[in-house]
Amino acid sequence: MVCRFRVKEACLDEKLYSIDESSGFVRAVLCFPDSMCSDKVFVERASILEGLGVECLVDYGVKRVGRYSVVGKGWASIVVLCIQDGSLRVLKIRRLDSRRDSLEYEGMLLEYLAPYRLVPRVYHWSRDFIIMDYASSGCLRDYINMLLETGDTRCLRNLIASILVKAYILDKLGIDHGELNRPETHIVIDNGDPLFIDFESARYGRRVHNVTSLSSYFFIRSRFKEKLLGREVSRGEIVSRLQLYKKTLSLESLRLLLELLYN
Repeated sequence: MVCRFRVKEACLDEKLYSIDESSGFVRAVLCFPDSMCSDKVFVERASILEGLGVECLVDYGVKRVGRYSVVGKGWASIVVLCIQDGSLRVLKIRRLDSRRDSLEYEGMLLEYLAPYRLVPRVYHWSRDFIIMDYASSGCLRDYINMLLETGDTRCLRNLIASILVKAYILDKLGIDHGELNRPETHIVIDNGDPLFIDFESARYGRRVHNVTSLSSYFFIRSRFKEKLLGREVSRGEIVSRLQLYKKTLSLESLRLLLELLYN
């Protein structure tokens, strides 16, 4: 069955496919990259999702799986939108050829971090699936592009400050995300609130680099650093503040990094 569905908050009007579809889009994403996988594998995965209240999968996104559209495609998983219990949510699906045996570790981290409002709310995690809230404003890259187009540098600075504060909490919790040196697709925005995603490479207990990775990107390597800082700031001054933070992980050293946004 193919139906049309409109989600007001996301302005979404795309094709939805019932989870019991045995061919086409549903099979392509549940069995990626082997869309011709055995019926046993497909039925098992589809049955699990049906049991979780997933009604439809949405053919929507900027990435491609054959002739279909998905929200994300990585070496370990495929990410699509779904309708669960009448609500639009994000479904992460472990690829059949993934080198990771399970998504459970990432799911546990997301559940642990959810009370701190650092990640989207998680509704389910298991070996093959994670279901979480849909971020209404999309990924950080698209949100920043919108702010740059409108010239809203004040909002841009406040957003980056909020991201760094949340990264500081992540640092203090002892969890290193592992991929925030390239943050624009690993952070999503929900009603102006930044949230971290993609914890596949995250580790607990190793030396944390969340604030330093993000600060280095935003203040030194980003394409919008001049607009963000609003004045001439030497690389040496930025590096000095980064080194102090790396050494102390203190609130005072974080404050010195945030000062770069407002002084």
